[in-house]
Amino acid sequence: MIKALVTACGGDIGQGVIKSLRMSGEKIRVIGTEITADNCGLFMADKGYILEPVLKNEKRYLKQLVAICNEERVDIVFVCFEAEQSAIASAINILNKKTGAYFVVQSKKTLDICQEDKSLTYAFLSKRGIRVPETYTTKKMAEILIKKYGWPIILKPRQSSGSRDVHIIRTRKELDILWDKIDKPLIQEYINNGQDDEYTVGVFLNKDSEALGAIAMLRKLKLGMTWHAIVNHYPDIEEIAGKTAESVGAIGPCNIQIRRDRNNKPCVIEINARISSTTVFRAKLGFNEALASIDYFLKGKIPKLSHRPAVIMRTFGEYIVPLDKYLKIKSKNITNANEKYETN
Repeated sequence: MIKALVTACGGDIGQGVIKSLRMSGEKIRVIGTEITADNCGLFMADKGYILEPVLKNEKRYLKQLVAICNEERVDIVFVCFEAEQSAIASAINILNKKTGAYFVVQSKKTLDICQEDKSLTYAFLSKRGIRVPETYTTKKMAEILIKKYGWPIILKPRQSSGSRDVHIIRTRKELDILWDKIDKPLIQEYINNGQDDEYTVGVFLNKDSEALGAIAMLRKLKLGMTWHAIVNHYPDIEEIAGKTAESVGAIGPCNIQIRRDRNNKPCVIEINARISSTTVFRAKLGFNEALASIDYFLKGKIPKLSHRPAVIMRTFGEYIVPLDKYLKIKSKNITNANEKYETN
């Protein structure tokens, strides 16, 4: 039986990975980790652990993670929170040696390209012939964007994840008000083909950073997540997504977000160098990134990455946890690395 650990298992990404593992058809024991008991992912897993938050004490977090991997004899770890990604990537050689597990996480070099400073990310991609929004890091350069493209323009942080603090700016007054409220802001051309077409693309790459498959979704956002998606073959979108993921040296699952510009050409607006929250959408259509990671990294098999066209919509759901189980894990809040709690 394969033993898979899912970090940040209560979040949208972690829950998606657990669901993807459950529908894989493989015999998989799922271990979940979180920072509080108030996350249903702990109870969706076969066993749940509460860890020290990585942002509070990285050294202790890593020590606990190693202990759990060894206690549970974990084969593969799906890293589902960006702060954990950075900590694990920085210590990957030690973690591999101490646990023997495969960590589904990008290299520190790749994460730095994608996360350290987005203005540098766009410059990196542009130099490789990939269309990205025209981008500047000083407010006075807004005049260039406005003169060239008109309103609106985009204002967002150089370091962020998801769609946090991304603003569509329509007036100078808005720009003046919001500029100083964002840490290390950048401004850029607003990419829109008049139909607001935006795609989220999952790409799976081999150890040589060669794309083995891609799945593109024409999406609508709600609450910062893909809520409605038309899954089909979009050759030009899939091509630029694959080229982008390859150029940053990604391995395994990588997510690329793309919009069409005023000439209807694909333009990369974001790279999430990880599994994304739409992973369960993909798995339901046959493109199972969690299973692909197990097949490729553990079994040495070329994964099946086909998918069928469909419209897929996110739903609300409920998860019922018996009170005694909740109180059992809640009582310790932060556990020692050698303390474990059954959740099923």
